[in-house]
Amino acid sequence: MKGWLYAIIMALVGPSLTAQKEKKDTIRHWRWSAIPSVNINQAFFSDSWTGGGISSIALAGNFDGFAEYTKNQWTWGSTAAIRYGLIRNKGQEWRKNLDVIDLATKLDYKFSKSWRAFINVTHLNQFAPGYRFLGVFDSLGREQKIRISSFCAPCYLNENIGIEFRPWDKEKSQPVKWFYANLGFLALRQTFVIDNALFNTVAANYGVSQGRKMRNQLGFSLEFGINRDLAKHVNLLFRYRLFNDYRSFKPADMIHRADLTFSAFVLKFLKVTLTGVMMYDIAMDKRVQWNQGLAIGIGYRFANFEEKK
Repeated sequence: MKGWLYAIIMALVGPSLTAQKEKKDTIRHWRWSAIPSVNINQAFFSDSWTGGGISSIALAGNFDGFAEYTKNQWTWGSTAAIRYGLIRNKGQEWRKNLDVIDLATKLDYKFSKSWRAFINVTHLNQFAPGYRFLGVFDSLGREQKIRISSFCAPCYLNENIGIEFRPWDKEKSQPVKWFYANLGFLALRQTFVIDNALFNTVAANYGVSQGRKMRNQLGFSLEFGINRDLAKHVNLLFRYRLFNDYRSFKPADMIHRADLTFSAFVLKFLKVTLTGVMMYDIAMDKRVQWNQGLAIGIGYRFANFEEKK
């Protein structure tokens, strides 16, 4: 009788226990984090203010996220950094001051303690048109401008195959998750300019020949990155990427990009973010390009793992 009772109980609860075990096992292999935030900056000066200054308002939205699945020797990870911001000074129209869509996904296979083979795809784009303001005003007081960019004009798609290094953590007996460096010895890079009208305002057309919408390059890539919680609610995210076309090994023809994001939650929902971007691409400009921003806003961190305390 007891045997039959045990069999009936196991028949009823057994599938549920198995499903729970499989669910826990699946969760154990996944690590993910998502941090959306909104920033608002505002300043007001009356017409009688003698100290100088101009009224302004700025709005920005940010999203930083990653997801990583690890099982046996395989790891598949994806990251997203999305930012868009607008600013308006008194007497001027709204202008964008932040616009980035940076997406990446990578599959790798660990063949030794610190080394792995990988294949990845990255995409860099922007949301809205960008303008160069000329400092010339019409009869209505509107500043004249010319369009120099728009969605996927330009945008960049990269596909890489190579090897990656991650330092070995002796205490945990596994590679560290916060640092990597890789070399893509077979790297493809596509530059898209889907708006042919930009050739009228950007003579170099970001390296794409007139009348065409894409430029294809074959070369090698170098990349290293850091994504580390320095303390609870304090994170450092840094990534440097280099691409060189096999047809030219001149330093001036190498393409560089470095992105830095330092974020901290001062209170549960109050987030401080420092961002910086450095770019050099002779097809865009002969000079090094810089972008820096500091913002305070409201954000929240969603994750399925605990931060470092």
